[in-house]
Amino acid sequence: MTDLVSLFRNFIYRDLAFILGGSIVLLSTFYALRSCVGLSLPSLSVNQQLYFLFLFTVLAYVVGYTVQDFMALLPWKPTFTGYVFKPDCLWKCLYNRFTGSTWKEPSFAENTHGALRFAIRMNKFPEVPEPILRELDRIRSLKVFSMCVGGCSALSAFIWLAKVLCNRFAVVDWVPFGLLLAFGTASICLGWVKGLQEMQFYEALKAEDYAKKN
Repeated sequence: MTDLVSLFRNFIYRDLAFILGGSIVLLSTFYALRSCVGLSLPSLSVNQQLYFLFLFTVLAYVVGYTVQDFMALLPWKPTFTGYVFKPDCLWKCLYNRFTGSTWKEPSFAENTHGALRFAIRMNKFPEVPEPILRELDRIRSLKVFSMCVGGCSALSAFIWLAKVLCNRFAVVDWVPFGLLLAFGTASICLGWVKGLQEMQFYEALKAEDYAKKN
């Protein structure tokens, strides 16, 4: 039962983020195409609607995952979800303001592989209390959720911008563009804050000597 609850929690926090983010992109694309080229959906039977809903969910998952990871490959890595050792000044300032503490560069690793080895050791030891592991998992999940939904929202904002240009700068189209851009930017910023919290969490665990070797 515990494993089932853990699996469900991970799905809610992570996989659902890909579905939600991908849905935002797909729906924005559909509305933009409907306005610009007159795209519309044909009438469907109940069975066809269920089949379409299933395909839409799968496609949304793929789109959400692709957008997040692809944007992480860009030079400035807006949706990066890996280990961060030397964040930019902007992310440090946001972390300091959010947590009320000063960001400190982790001492337990000089590269990603070192941090990964530490994380693996830390998760293998029973000395780490379960509430601490749950809190760490929550931070990781919120990081992925924020990065995915934020990246997809930002992309959708530019899809709406194309719709604005197509409709010759219609005032009504600027509203979703502005909301999506603001929400996407805010979510990405929160994702970076959670990423830095994760690193400081590891540093605190190291200080408590939870992940020492046998």
